[in-house]
Amino acid sequence: NPADLERLQTAPTMLNVPGRLHHPDEVLLHDSEWHRQYFGNDLDEALCKPAAAELWPFFEELGARKLSEVALVELDFVDGGSEAEDVVCEFLREKADILARMLHAKPERSRKNLVMAIQRLTARSHDVVHIKASVDFNGERSYAETRSVKAFYDAEKGELVLARPFNERSWVPIFSTLLHQLMPGELAANISTLALALSPLMNLSHAEAEEQLADAQVPFLDFDQGDEVDVTSKTLNGFEAE
Repeated sequence: NPADLERLQTAPTMLNVPGRLHHPDEVLLHDSEWHRQYFGNDLDEALCKPAAAELWPFFEELGARKLSEVALVELDFVDGGSEAEDVVCEFLREKADILARMLHAKPERSRKNLVMAIQRLTARSHDVVHIKASVDFNGERSYAETRSVKAFYDAEKGELVLARPFNERSWVPIFSTLLHQLMPGELAANISTLALALSPLMNLSHAEAEEQLADAQVPFLDFDQGDEVDVTSKTLNGFEAE
């Protein structure tokens, strides 16, 4: 009923995270833990997280917008000369099928997004990398504090921007930034666990990684890599193939 819908749109009908009622156009649907984490608790007054997924389209019809649609995380500034890091992309492409298998419990879309991102990935490094997060709410853009990071994935450009020096430990922030961008609705704790689980596999040959997944009974997935990738038996030591 259009009249009922209009009444709901003009009344405080939505509970924010602290439990207070607000008009639909005064709240954002909390669909991205990744975006929210940059602001700490500062956004909670403006966030609403309906428990029932089927209600989300209805609340959008009332006028509420998704956090991921109005929030932006972008490169702020870098310091130090740019160096191409093709070897990082090479190792990720070598292990693309392994990484996809590690996401076997996640939606197929998440696995495909990861593989597609890896296949088109480029990478460069600088001495210092800073990013900034912002949210455009009711015509006003608010900024979170600028952060220094070890890795940032620019999904629009398909580019990893890395901070030097890096070594085997750098895989954790690399996977963290990739997965947060590709799986924005996933809990931050789950992304951290996945990043920690994926990182050790990068220092194994492809065959050794497959053996470990088999030992852990991780199911094999039909995997189409598109362009053929050389999965020869290389190991990684500080991102350099031996």
